[in-house]
Amino acid sequence: MAEQHDRLHSEAVKGYLGILDNFDHNELLVIEKFIDALSQHIIQKK
Repeated sequence: MAEQHDRLHSEAVKGYLGILDNFDHNELLVIEKFIDALSQHIIQKK
């Protein structure tokens, strides 16, 4: 069971990294800033 989970997890990570490869550095920075702003907003709401 754990082996299957690890395999699925690594496949998911590979897929995620594959998606990230399609972005250039500036786009990644924008996404990162957006996520930061979003998480700050969520934290302030609590």
